[in-house]
Formats: sequence, structure tokens, C-alpha cells
Amino acid sequence: MIRRLKNKITLAIAVVLSILFFAQLLVVDMIAVNNSVNSACATAGRIAKRFDMFDAIFESDDNMPPDVISPDGYYAVVYSRSGFKTAYTDGEIGVDAMEAAEYADEVRQEKRREGMIGGLFYSFEKTLTGEVVVLVESAETVKAIKNILLVSVLLFLAAAAVSFVIARLIASRIAKPAEDTFNKQKQFISDAGHELKTPLTVIAANAEMLENEIGENKWLSYIRSETDRMKELVLNLLTLAKLDNADENAAVMTDFDLSAAVEGMAMTFESVAFEQGILIDADVQPGVTIHGTESEIKQLAAILIDNAVKHSVDNGTVRVKLFKDGQKKTVLRVSNTGEPIPPEQREKIFERFYRADEARTGTAENRFGLGLAIAKAITEKHRGKISVDCKDGETTFEVVL
Repeated sequence: MIRRLKNKITLAIAVVLSILFFAQLLVVDMIAVNNSVNSACATAGRIAKRFDMFDAIFESDDNMPPDVISPDGYYAVVYSRSGFKTAYTDGEIGVDAMEAAEYADEVRQEKRREGMIGGLFYSFEKTLTGEVVVLVESAETVKAIKNILLVSVLLFLAAAAVSFVIARLIASRIAKPAEDTFNKQKQFISDAGHELKTPLTVIAANAEMLENEIGENKWLSYIRSETDRMKELVLNLLTLAKLDNADENAAVMTDFDLSAAVEGMAMTFESVAFEQGILIDADVQPGVTIHGTESEIKQLAAILIDNAVKHSVDNGTVRVKLFKDGQKKTVLRVSNTGEPIPPEQREKIFERFYRADEARTGTAENRFGLGLAIAKAITEKHRGKISVDCKDGETTFEVVL
């Protein structure tokens, strides 16, 4: 629980920090890219101004374009007032003359002063004799823009990593009081459970001795019954405390035959179910193995099957299904016919000491609301998910490992 809390806090802080850095980086990039584009367009503008003194209408053999300086190459189209159009080019601009002429006509029609079109930088100017559009290719500017974007991506990835580390440190500080309280609570439950085991054993032994001396007595029966209930409660509390305090690295986890384990649990409950007129239908895929703690997984299966038998209607059916799905996940489903669990209770039933209404649980079953909490703890310890669904008159618990 504390680990999930830390992960949620870490994710929230890391996302916020990353968004803030991304916004700042985006503003800086926009300014840098805009400056680079403006610089290239300014070069095109300077070339266009040179054509301002160049009369494109005069035609002669020595009618040459003005001397200009371009980073790579340019393509200029001069439009006279009479509609005559003359094109000039110098160097290479990466597109053929037809494409360049089309770009120039498009710029002239839209009358945008400067910008980018087709990967080229342009400038549109009115001249003494008409209009001129200059298209410029600047490899240095394009390279500079690519470098800006590449550096920005690398900076963002580095910032995201740093944000995660900072968020983890902050989350650990924030969750520390809750973690200390939770650890003290777990330690208290564990200590109290161990301390209660001895007096309960003494009470049960004394009740048995008295029964041997004075014979059967309803008061002694009550004492023994409630002692057994307390023993079960203490055992469940110790199981939860053990799961909460389990060190995954120290846990005994091995590869074992889950199919055999589930089949064995189903057979164990067949006699109990038969007394209630309930049929257990086991559909277990053979050869399913899993890496985990065998005793805990068996306990998980036993809890789900026991829960299904106790909540099934008379002459009902409990179905136990084990298989590997298409994603190679191990799926265990235990379903029973009976009253559905209300939607608002389906998440709560996995909470500790939570019990549904008396109409469903009954008052004489000596249930404490810890079974499904233990099942959830075992599932999460094995990095799985447990859920419940009710439809078509069946309640189905599904464990995916």
C-alpha cells in the first residue's frame, strides 16, 4: 500500500515537473527557431531589395541579374506591372525551376511578406517596376533548426529523468509519516496476534478439561466455539501481517505445478459442497506452471473456492477454471450461482473486515471479512490482479498472474 502511494505521488510530481520544463523548453525553441527562420528570410529580403534597382523589363544580351550574396543559392522571380515575368537563379536550391516558379506564384498571390514554403525561405517585395519573390535555400539554417530540436529532445529526456529522481525523493519524504504509522500498525497486529495465541490455547485446553470432568455443557460449548472463532481471527491477522511484512527477496518462490494445486483444492471442497447439494465443476488446463510461493497460491485458491461454496445457492454450481490466455498470462476463475454482489460493493469486498449485508453473508458463518483481503494480498505479492464480476446469475472472481 505504501509502495503504491509512493508511486502515485512520484508519478504526479514527475509529470508536473516534466510539463513545466516542456513548456519552458517549447517557448525557448519557438523563439530560437523563429530567429533562425527570420535570419534566413532576411537574407532573401536583402536579395529582393537588390532587384528593386534591377529593371526586369529591359531585355538585352547583357541583361544579367544583380550581384547578390546567398548562403547556398536563390531563385528570384520578377513580375513587371505589365504582367511580364522573368526568373533568375544562382546556385542550387534543391527544387527544380517549375516547382520554384509555382512556389513564387503562390507567395505572390498570398502576398505574405516572408516565411517558409516547400522547405525554402522566401521574401516578397514590391519593386520600382513591379514585384519580386526570392526563394532562398539555407542549409545552415535548416541544420541549426534540426540541432535545436535534437538538443531539446535530449534535454527533455534528461530533465524527465532528473524530475523522476527529485519526485521520488519528495514522495519518500511525504510518505514517511504514513509509512511509519503503517509499519507500527502492522507490528502491533503481529505482536497482538502472537500474544493472543497463548491465552486462547490455555482457554481452549481448560474448557476441554472441564468438559471431561463435568460432561457436556452449553456454556462450555459457547466458550469453545468463541475460542475457535478467535483462533481463526488471530490466524487470519497473522497471515495478513506476514504478507504485509514479506520481503520479496527472502520469500521462498519456486516453479510448481499450479494445475495440480488447483485440482487438489477443488477436490478438498467436494465433500463440503456435496453436503449442501452443490456441484463443483473443475476445468483445469493441464501442465500450467507458475513461479511463486506454492502454499500461498494454494491458500488463494482455497479462499476463492470456499467463498464460492458458501455463497452459492442450494443445488447450485461452483465452476473452477484455470488456463493460459493469449498473452501467456495465467488466469484462475472461480464462479458460483447465487445472489450478485451489488456494484457499489465489488471494490469494497477486498478491504479488510468488510462484509456485505447479512442477507448475503449470514450471521452464523463466523466470517470476519478477511478472506478476500488475504486473497488480494497474495495476488498482489505475486504481481497479479484480482477482480470480481457478476452477470447472468453468476458471480466470478478472476485472478490474473
